[in-house]
Amino acid sequence: MLILIIGLSILGAFLCSGSGLFIPAVINAVLCGWSNGVNANFVRDPMNAPNWSVTVGWLTGLLSIGFIIAGLIF
Repeated sequence: MLILIIGLSILGAFLCSGSGLFIPAVINAVLCGWSNGVNANFVRDPMNAPNWSVTVGWLTGLLSIGFIIAGLIF
């Protein structure tokens, strides 16, 4: 599941290349990979994962879908 979310963020950055949204999409992809990497350290006991990391993971996942839509429109 994590690889799918990270892949979506990379796809969003790829589709936004050549527009003004490229830099924010790349920052989103890096944050997505980082936060999901932190969450992957808590596979055995996911209830101990930090709340901020889970929140960043969800927000960057949702932003990735927005960047994909924006990349397809522009």
